[in-house]
Amino acid sequence: MSGISSDEQDLIFAHSLGMTEGPDLLRAEELIASHEGAAGLHGVLSEAVAPLAFFQVEYCPDALADRTLERLRSLAQRRRSVPPATKIIRVDWGRWLSNVASAAVVAACVLLIVGVLVPSSSLLRHHSYTQLCQSGLARLLGAFDQYSSDHDGFLPAVARAQGASWHTIGDTDPASGSNTRNPYLLLSSHYTEDPADFLCCGQPRNAAPPLRWADVEQHRDFPSRDNITYSFALLPRARMRMVAWGSLPLVADMNPHFENVADHGARGEAPVLDPEALRLNSGNHGRRGQNVGFGDGRVQYLRTRFVGDSHEDIYTMDDGVLGDGCKLPSCLTDIMLAP
Repeated sequence: MSGISSDEQDLIFAHSLGMTEGPDLLRAEELIASHEGAAGLHGVLSEAVAPLAFFQVEYCPDALADRTLERLRSLAQRRRSVPPATKIIRVDWGRWLSNVASAAVVAACVLLIVGVLVPSSSLLRHHSYTQLCQSGLARLLGAFDQYSSDHDGFLPAVARAQGASWHTIGDTDPASGSNTRNPYLLLSSHYTEDPADFLCCGQPRNAAPPLRWADVEQHRDFPSRDNITYSFALLPRARMRMVAWGSLPLVADMNPHFENVADHGARGEAPVLDPEALRLNSGNHGRRGQNVGFGDGRVQYLRTRFVGDSHEDIYTMDDGVLGDGCKLPSCLTDIMLAP
């Protein structure tokens, strides 16, 4: 930087990391106060380091320190192998770093800065999938709204036999109580024109071929979990008006307790509640959170499965259970999205 020597740049860099004290601290502050270039450099570095304030030092991974030390050793070996005529850019840390551990901390900070300022490709993919998923759920909510408008305000629902299982996706019995038969009406009645609308892009299912339009009329339900990766509200009774649903959750990313629901359906077994999974988010977005579509048309990405002022768990019934695969919620406010 023009007007600032390499020694002064080293001093400002160390000061920005909070590593100056005594005479060096006073010199750094005086230089920043009196030199415009030094003040600009300090401002840029301080802004870059600011995100580190949210990290606790005790949580710095050992593996990161080990990798940092290995890089330092590698750099030192390469420096010794450089021919004398080669120009070397030297940073004199000796005055501020008393041991190798301190050097590792500083280098780790630099790596953390890069990690904070340059988003990883996985995070970018996660953000993209979340946005696409929200768009898909918005289309489904629009289909629900259009269906109810054409059916005296009622939500799509199929008559179910008393005690029929709502968790058996793909059940071909005409009296099946499968909860996915209800949204299947949106597809079979052409309120949505793409079978892929029922698939979250963050959770690709490759075990079965995509559902084709030519096959839709041959089924009463989605053939398997591979064709639907969202969970829908269990209706406490067959005929429910959409306006009554109001701001309650109607559809969301897959219930984590039913990620292997196809196996339950194949064996006819009731779902089993895993206590360790009671706080898990949907697997659709890597457990980071889930998109939730509400009866009033909103779609929100929530980092918790507990919604509203009452912290209603959208993936279990009010008493914290899944039911026996046949039991329905006791009332409208007992929200459970399944399977």
